[in-house]
Amino acid sequence: MNLRLIRAVLLVLTFGVFLSMAFPAPAYEATVVRVIDGDTILLDNGERVRYIGINTPEIHHPTRGKEPYGEAAKEANRRFVEGKTVRLEFDVQRRDKDGHLLAYVDVDGELINSALVREGYAEVATYPPNVRHQNEFLKLQREAREQQRGLWGDAEARRHYKPRGSGVVGRKSFSVYYHPQDPDLAGIPESDRVYFESVAEAQSAGYSASMGYGYYRNQEIKLLMGPPEERPAEEPKEASVESSTPGRDYSSPGQSTKGGGEVKVKGYYRKDGTYIRPHTRSAPKRK
Repeated sequence: MNLRLIRAVLLVLTFGVFLSMAFPAPAYEATVVRVIDGDTILLDNGERVRYIGINTPEIHHPTRGKEPYGEAAKEANRRFVEGKTVRLEFDVQRRDKDGHLLAYVDVDGELINSALVREGYAEVATYPPNVRHQNEFLKLQREAREQQRGLWGDAEARRHYKPRGSGVVGRKSFSVYYHPQDPDLAGIPESDRVYFESVAEAQSAGYSASMGYGYYRNQEIKLLMGPPEERPAEEPKEASVESSTPGRDYSSPGQSTKGGGEVKVKGYYRKDGTYIRPHTRSAPKRK
């Protein structure tokens, strides 16, 4: 074998190794040996997998304890996957902060993440950058609520349920966080992004809400909570944001000055993330 051929072979092998490292396989198959809870499984290769985009009631939580419908969600997950060969599909972020795999779990062409939401055993829980199926999951949850499937047909579980806020995407150069559905994210390069699991985490890092955050969060809350007549008496703080158009400046209140000398101030967020509830005040005098 001449030197030129040897170099060519080495170049091909090196390039192949580079591609496998830079672009890992998008999916792989394994067998489920144990179902840990409604949204977590253990594979025969020792990997612990957390389902992307959903959350099921807890069975053994250090602070919340055992939540209503937790055992039912685990049993549903067991029926779907235990002892079966599953195909794992990954999103942008492949592992969580504990090193566990984050995946969409497929069994014979059925996405189990979707099935658990559709049947009412799981709620939507979005953590960017893994948001590929968020809109699908939100739609399925709304339908499950309307049909009172699973936990949505259980009075105790419905009283216990509170929609969880999505994770947010921070822009490093401006210390501002965005809702994962905000189209303005398309113009922010990956090198200028940082991902937070909650608004509280972003705010503790010194980030404040973007002008459009309240609008997109409000749209998500409407999908999560269903029609107003079905919502809990005490809605989450973020659910009260009122806006009909994106891009509104949430550093100043929305106002209505119809008639008389009073101004109806809608709920809004200050730049520091503090939520101001709706109220009425005297209108400023016109010059």
